[in-house]
Parts: sequence; structure tokens; C-alpha cells
Amino acid sequence: MHRILIALSVFALVQAPAPAQHFPSDAVLLDLLRAQVGQPAVGGIVLGLLNADGSTRVLTYGSAGPDALPLGRETTFEIGSVTKVFTGTLLAEAVGRGEISLIEPIETYLPTAMKVPTRGGRSITALDLATHRSGIQDGRLSVNTPGTPFRVDNLYAALLDYELTRDIGSDFEYSNLGIDLLGDIVDRVTDGDYEQAVKERIITPLGLRMTGYTPTAAMLEHAAQLFDATGQLSPTVAFGGGPARSVRGSVGLTSNAEDLLVFLKANIDPPNSRLGEAMRMAQQARALANSNRAWMGLTWHLRVIEGGQEIVWKGGGVRGFVTYIGFDPRARVGVVLLANAPRGGIRNLGHHLINPSIPLQGGGASFE
Repeated sequence: MHRILIALSVFALVQAPAPAQHFPSDAVLLDLLRAQVGQPAVGGIVLGLLNADGSTRVLTYGSAGPDALPLGRETTFEIGSVTKVFTGTLLAEAVGRGEISLIEPIETYLPTAMKVPTRGGRSITALDLATHRSGIQDGRLSVNTPGTPFRVDNLYAALLDYELTRDIGSDFEYSNLGIDLLGDIVDRVTDGDYEQAVKERIITPLGLRMTGYTPTAAMLEHAAQLFDATGQLSPTVAFGGGPARSVRGSVGLTSNAEDLLVFLKANIDPPNSRLGEAMRMAQQARALANSNRAWMGLTWHLRVIEGGQEIVWKGGGVRGFVTYIGFDPRARVGVVLLANAPRGGIRNLGHHLINPSIPLQGGGASFE
């Protein structure tokens, strides 16, 4: 009987159906990428997929540029506003260390001479900045001349005379400058070296080899070249964000599909560490965004879908590089999309691949 049970167990293992694949076949996916890039290809796109069992798949279509290495999982891109989720995670990690509070006025962490706007007796908090509810509006705040390096000193100078037109915490309005301000606050509470804090507290513990503000030789070797909206190769641009006091919380990081898949995997299954707790904290819904199905975590966007499923995501666009990362914490699947030419529809494609109930659509890109 014992032998029969063993035989039946082996038979059951052999005959057990393989788990259903969440993502389509390579052929279907390549058709979707081809539709994004066009024919003939203008620039290229890298798609990274994280399966529920932790395995990954990377597909590419198009070109990294005539003087670049072929597109692949190591091809590096500026990730634009996807930088913000590293800022939000670092904020949560600093909260865990007791270095900063989400609800204390940010003036607490600034020299007395530095002023930030208040309204109705209410001060801006780190939580207001991380959820885009500070009242700071990008379009009303002139910080520096286009084409010149961003300097945080200019941001504070502009804030001296800035008047909020809405109550703090009352409404969602996406604000790059609000996240730049948040990045500087976190910079100050982490011993004034923001770039080093991101490296020591997030990049190194996760083993991200090709992610950083200051690109290494290997990152530059694998860099994608940039195409403009007309399909012409843009002049070569240097990656990176500059000195620590000029680093922006909203943009500045360079990365690739391989590292971002590791980052997504860690967010789906956070490590048993302070960083893991920070990841959980950053993903928690904190405030409504622009609809009753759109919420904000600490810089993460959360899209709630029928049936209670959600997508935790962030998109980015800078200089023409376009980026998307997102995951479903329940289905434990994730998507990375990286492109080196301006194009619409990447956010929608990412959402659709994570949750096929979201239909594919045309239309322009959104980098929020």
C-alpha cells in the first residue's frame, strides 16, 4: 500500500496542471511592443515581466540607438518620475528610524531662516508633499531658467514669496516641485547626503547593480540613446542628477529592466528588514488622488479595480525617455516598461498587462 501511495503521489505531481500564465505569449507581447514603437521602429522599448513565482521575462523591440549596445535587460535609461518612488521609500525608511515624522510641519527640519508657505494656520507636512496635496503648483512657481541645472536654493528662494491658493491637504495636484522639496527635507534628516542615503538604504541592500544618480562606467556603456518626437537622434545627454544639494527628489535616477524587476519583486514580497517595513509603509493608501478609484501612497499611485484588486504603479518621462513600473500585490505580478523616444500609451499598456480587464486604449502619455 505504501508503494502504491508513493506511485500515486508521483503520478499526481506529474499530472498536476501547470499554473496558468498571467502574461501572454512572446508573440502577442511583441505585437503590443511593435504597436507602441511603430514600423519602421523609432527608438526602442524594453518590457520586463515579473511572474507570480518570482521568475522574470524580458522582451525588446526597436533600437537603443546606432551607437548603443543592443536593447536588453541591462540597457540603462533615465527613469524620470519613477525616481519618486525611491524618494517615497526613503522617506518611509527615515520615518522608521525616527529621523522624520509624516505629520510634523516640514519647518521642523529646516534652518530658522528658511521659510515655506502656510495657509489658514496649517503647515505643509512630509505626508502632504508625498501625496501631492501640499498646494504647491508647478505652473505657478518659477524656480530656474529652462536648460540650467536645478538648484534647491532657488526653490527655497521662490517659496519665500509664494502664496498657496488652496488649503493644504484639501486637493490632489501632481507637483514635481513638491517632491523636490520633499527630497531636500529627507536629504537634511539623512545627514545631508541624499544620494548616499538612497544608495546605502535602498540600492545596495537590494543588490541593484545598474541604478544610481551618478552613472558608473557600466551604466554608461549600456545606455540607450535618445530619439526626439520627429524620430531624429537627439544630441547625447549625460545621465545623472548632479551634486547632492542639487539632487532632485522627483527625477534623476538611471536604471534598467533587470534592476527595476528586482525592485518590484522586493515591493511585492518585502524583506524582513527596516527597508521591507518602509516598502510596506510607502504602499499604503494615504489620500485620494483624482478619483474615488485612485489613491496615493508615499509617492506610489494606487489604482483600485472592480473586485478590490489594485495596481501599485508609477510612470515617468524626462527628456523623452519614458518609463512605467507597476505591480498587483494580490496576483504578485509586475511590469516594467522603458522606452527611449516620446510615445503615448505606455501607462495604459502597463496597466493592461498587469490586469487584462483594463482595455488597451490609444491616446497620449501620462507621466504622473
